[in-house]
Amino acid sequence: MKTSKLPVRKRIIFWLVFPILITGLAISAAIIQLMSPPLIKYLTGQFDVNINLSSNLGIGICERHFNYLLELRLEHNPDMNLSSKNQALEELKSLANQIPPVQVIVLDGQSKLIASTAEIKQTKIELENKQQTSQEIYSSVIDGSSVRLQHSYFPFWDWTIVSFIYRDEIQKPINTAKKIIYVTTGSVFLAVLVTLLFGFFRLVNSPLNRLINATEEISAGNLNKIEQIEQTELGQLTASFNNMIENLKHEKAEVKHLLEELSFSEARFRNLFENTPTGICVIQKDGVFIEANKSLKNITGYNRDELKAVKLEDIFFKSDQLKDLRQKLRVQSSLSNVEVDLVKKDLSLCQIRLTMTLMNLEDQSVYIAMVEDITSEKKLENQLQQAQKLEVVGTLAGGVAHDLNNILSGLT
Repeated sequence: MKTSKLPVRKRIIFWLVFPILITGLAISAAIIQLMSPPLIKYLTGQFDVNINLSSNLGIGICERHFNYLLELRLEHNPDMNLSSKNQALEELKSLANQIPPVQVIVLDGQSKLIASTAEIKQTKIELENKQQTSQEIYSSVIDGSSVRLQHSYFPFWDWTIVSFIYRDEIQKPINTAKKIIYVTTGSVFLAVLVTLLFGFFRLVNSPLNRLINATEEISAGNLNKIEQIEQTELGQLTASFNNMIENLKHEKAEVKHLLEELSFSEARFRNLFENTPTGICVIQKDGVFIEANKSLKNITGYNRDELKAVKLEDIFFKSDQLKDLRQKLRVQSSLSNVEVDLVKKDLSLCQIRLTMTLMNLEDQSVYIAMVEDITSEKKLENQLQQAQKLEVVGTLAGGVAHDLNNILSGLT
């Protein structure tokens, strides 16, 4: 027996769609009422920002040209004044192209129009408080058109610079914004309705719960596959999910291997860093130690923690050596084989040979320094120089004795 169709108003789909439709329309109307005022206020504020920017730039242009005349001491030269004013007017006109849709007009002391980026028939425009620099943006009428403007007064040339936008230009994006609100709210409502209907007809709740449980297992660290669902869109999603599990297992193994290699590499580098016979340290530009190896500890007598509490000023024996070192580092990124004197922790002196290179470490500019203790070497050099001096003195003394002996022999 064929079942007769139920009237529309008795179907479940009707009672699902009808309340959603009514609720959606109500929500759309509420959203439009709530969003329109702040959006209109925001757009108006953006136009006001452009007006204010144009006004400030206009005054800046005039001040720049006038200051140029002051620097040349030509402010009383009529030709130079006229040239500077013409250049300033051209730059003021260009503001309309730089900050659309702002228009700029310039009025002289009698409110006569001397420059304009808009088509204005009036030759004289009266403004309120024209002689005062106004930071207020207000509505007015220019040449019969409603505008929003701000004016600034430049007293040295008796100019009033007016930056304004026609109300029609302001209203265009506001109307567009309203249309966007209408379309957006309608689209959102339609998308929600379609999504709900799709979920209702396809009965996806149970498969999705299985997928959610599987993802929770993944977050717990268990990379387990889920049973394949029938060949539908959710079935394809399940297959992709299982492929993702396989990829995650493979990537997890690769990451583990890379971490092991990184750990080994770090340990090897740390071993080389700590056990190299040359002192190595990392120093900030202000002279604070960041890191140092054991060899540097043996040279200075300070351990790693103690070095972090001292600066280069604390261990340099001669301040002029440190000053000279910093001056060189300002003009070049590295220094090699610079010999300086250091004060050790026990207040004894030692001589070192220093090599420094500037590099970036974790987004910070630091110096990598290699320090070689040459105190013994310098002592040996001094002893050698002393022995050489004694040898020269001995040779000289022998020569003098020989000459003296010859003289005495002649006398006898």
